[in-house]
Amino acid sequence: MTDEALWQRRLERERAARKEAESLLEDKAAELFAANQQLEQERSQLSEMIETVESSINQLLRKTSAEPRNTNISTAELPSLLAGLINDNARVQKLLARQKFALDQHAIVSISDTDGIVTYVNDRFCKLSGYAREEILGGTYDLVHSAYHPPEFFEQMDAQLLRGEVWSGEINSRAKDGSNFWVAATIVPIFDENNAPVEFIAIQTDLTGAKALEQAFKEEKNFLKNLTDSMDEGVYVIDDQGICLFINEAAARLLGRQREECLNSVLHPGVMAGFDQLPEDPVLSTLGASREQKEQVFEFIRPDGSSFPVSLVASPLVQDEAHLRAVCVIRDISTAQQLEEAREKALHAAQTTAAAKSNFLSNMSHEIRTPLNALLGFSDTLLQSPLEPKQKDYASKIRVSAHSLLEVIDDVLDFSDLDSGTLKLRNSCFDLDEVLQAVYDGESMQAHDKGLSLMIENLAPDTHRLIGDPMRLRQILVKLTNNAIKFSPKGRIRVQVSSRQSTADKLELSISVSDQGVGISAEKLALLGTPFSQGDSSTTRRFSGTGLGLSICYRLAHTMGGVIDVSSTEGEGSCFTLRLELPFQPTPPTTLQQRTVHLIDPQGRLAPLCNLLGYQPLEEQDSGETQPTATLIDLYCVGNEREIGHYSSDAPLILLAAPEQLERFNAERSSNKAVGCNLLTARALANALETAFSRPAAPHVLLVEDNSINALIARRMLERLGLKVSHCKNGEDAIRLSSERRFNLILMDIEMPGLNGYETSRKIREQDNRTPIIALTAHDEAECLANVHEAGMNDLLGKPLDITPLQECLVRWQVSAEDNAEVPTFDTKSALRRFGGDEQLLKHLCDQFIEQHSEDAQRITAAIAEEEPARAALIAHSLKGIAGNLALADLKQQSAELEDSLRRNKRPSEDLLLSFQQALGQAIEAMRGYSEPSAIEEEREANPRLSIDDKEMASTLDELIQLLEVGDIDSIEKARHLAEITPPGPLAAPVARLLKQADNFDFEAAYGSATRLRENLN
Repeated sequence: MTDEALWQRRLERERAARKEAESLLEDKAAELFAANQQLEQERSQLSEMIETVESSINQLLRKTSAEPRNTNISTAELPSLLAGLINDNARVQKLLARQKFALDQHAIVSISDTDGIVTYVNDRFCKLSGYAREEILGGTYDLVHSAYHPPEFFEQMDAQLLRGEVWSGEINSRAKDGSNFWVAATIVPIFDENNAPVEFIAIQTDLTGAKALEQAFKEEKNFLKNLTDSMDEGVYVIDDQGICLFINEAAARLLGRQREECLNSVLHPGVMAGFDQLPEDPVLSTLGASREQKEQVFEFIRPDGSSFPVSLVASPLVQDEAHLRAVCVIRDISTAQQLEEAREKALHAAQTTAAAKSNFLSNMSHEIRTPLNALLGFSDTLLQSPLEPKQKDYASKIRVSAHSLLEVIDDVLDFSDLDSGTLKLRNSCFDLDEVLQAVYDGESMQAHDKGLSLMIENLAPDTHRLIGDPMRLRQILVKLTNNAIKFSPKGRIRVQVSSRQSTADKLELSISVSDQGVGISAEKLALLGTPFSQGDSSTTRRFSGTGLGLSICYRLAHTMGGVIDVSSTEGEGSCFTLRLELPFQPTPPTTLQQRTVHLIDPQGRLAPLCNLLGYQPLEEQDSGETQPTATLIDLYCVGNEREIGHYSSDAPLILLAAPEQLERFNAERSSNKAVGCNLLTARALANALETAFSRPAAPHVLLVEDNSINALIARRMLERLGLKVSHCKNGEDAIRLSSERRFNLILMDIEMPGLNGYETSRKIREQDNRTPIIALTAHDEAECLANVHEAGMNDLLGKPLDITPLQECLVRWQVSAEDNAEVPTFDTKSALRRFGGDEQLLKHLCDQFIEQHSEDAQRITAAIAEEEPARAALIAHSLKGIAGNLALADLKQQSAELEDSLRRNKRPSEDLLLSFQQALGQAIEAMRGYSEPSAIEEEREANPRLSIDDKEMASTLDELIQLLEVGDIDSIEKARHLAEITPPGPLAAPVARLLKQADNFDFEAAYGSATRLRENLN
């Protein structure tokens, strides 16, 4: 193609492009014009919109009290301004919502229009009225109006609200359920642009509870006013400035004033005598120091000038530890003071009379005791001398009557001392078990003579170191026990102790004495403790007595800080319980004994005592392989001694039983006889265990016999001789048993199946060359003798066994002293332990025993010959207790057996009497040997130049010498007092001799001893 053609084609293309561009420009110009027209229209609309927004913003600003904006708001400012206004409006709405919520929680809110139509109520209004919101809205307040307020009340409210004023007051309304409720209401009118009320907002608070409290307060106030006005005592209230806030009619009347005069005035300066002399109000000062009520006595003055004494008790009214007010109670004590003066005069007269009575009784006691002591002394002397039966009877009755009269005198004197308040208690440390033992020793014979069982039980801990007066405690218990015996024709007397620790160092003690006697009727219980009275007039005739015993017990208990309670059923018995609180010292821990005791104790009463004494108790089912060292049986609970009469044990046997039970039990036993324990107390059980363990063990014999009949016969013989017997039937068992334990003797049958007697003896001799082996044979003894010796046997007995050759054989081969040591007649080590190692005291007691009891065997023999077994038993009983305390084991045992025999058979056997006499003689010899003074001691006793600082001893000795000089029988009591205050040491023996001389009415000898003792005192 040519260049021209190319250019031509290019030109055509350019023209076509230019034409297309022009067309496009024409289209764009048309579009631009249309867009410009649209923009002009939108600008006009935007201007109108901005004017509208400016108007709205200024309206909002005016509502919020802000300055209106100018009209030159740029388009750029418009979004932010609108956003701020929207946020402010939202905050205001939230604040209003929170305030409305808070208001709804606290207050009861309702809104009504000017026609009274309710347009709004909150939830609290609905809840209080009980109506649903739909029931209230659109209606009027008449729905909740009650009949409490008159119409004028609401008319005045409406008028005040329509005037545009706020109304406040209390409204009583009625709920849907018919109940009334109170509200405190504030009603606020809301105004329109013309300042006219358009609606009313009522904000209310529930007053129903407050109104109820207000009504209750009014009623309580009226009640208290009526109550105080009805009182005889005057009551008034003062504040901390002394201003009277309240006064009752009685107080105003006592003060001689009107109530109005006293109220709101400072009261005390005008009514209290001498108030101006005081630094401050004495009532307010007392209350400021303490919250306790204080009783004070003042002199009050009336307006007329008269005065009168008043007792005033002020009680503080405290708030936040401050004494804001005081309630004062006053009463006129003019009459009371006059009565008190009269009472004091009468009391003085009564005390004078009581002193005169006490002096009279003391003098009468002295005058009566002098001949009575002579009667007692000489009747005892007569009874110990040979007399005809009738003369003995007369002398015995004289003695009994004199004792009875002496007891009456003692009771009257005790009652007089208690009545006058002159009885003094002596505090000392004592063991309650000793007091109970003394009660038993004194009362058991009387109980036995009446066929009664006397049981004394003390399982209470910490009663072994009490602080108090043991003599007076014993006196109470003796009288209660004696009464129980006196008023019980049959049954049991039981004394029981219980205790409770009240403080760290005091013990609440309860001791009950119960019986199964005649009992006391309910109407007669009130008379108990009244002096000189008994249940009825027949009581004195039936049981004798003065009626002073219980009265003395009651007063002694009161003097000791205790009481006596009584419960009784007529025909069934009575229970008297002494309750008192005593200081105590805790019992020190007991060293555990390496001994176990087997108990037959159905009621579990023995185990606590065993633990207290340090023994390990084992019940029968728990004994297992443990071998007990003693067996304790509570025969009171087991019942019949025959139920356990067959009881077999190698260990010492102790029975908690009455004496007659013990005797029956031992009568059926040939060996290991039981030791008796009459009291269920720690001390009594300890003594019984000590006696049982101190007994020599019975010789133990091994009987080897294949024939059961022969074995039974031999065993019975040996046991009757007091031996302990183990039995086996063949040689093999004999070898085994002899290797396991030590026997004192072996009785060996020669003819036995298996190993014969010879072979068995040879085997035994391989391991034991000491134990005697006695051959038993039915063959010719001479023929067997060589084989017996060849087999290592020691002796030979022929069959059938005879008791005499058996006894002779046992004597020949008796157990050596090393194997079967005897208990000493006088166990000085045990005695010294009991008396705290005081050897001088023990020697003094030995001297006393020798002086007082050397003739006891003759006295008992004389009493038996004169058919007075009770008197003989009393001597044996007393000797048994003393022997136990002085560790005279054999004498104690012989005395106990003699006493039991006297009570049971009235006349003991000659053998028993002889054994007792020998035991007493041996005891006296042993004690005489122990107490024999050295040459130095003899010199000191002959010339007792002793220096003493105790003025009481010197003055007592002077008084005693004066009494002895004129032969006054009161010298006996004075000598006893001297012995009581004499300390252990060299003085004890000469004072004891002096007392013995006075007791025997040998006043001349006593005067000489007292004079010599006094002359040698520095």
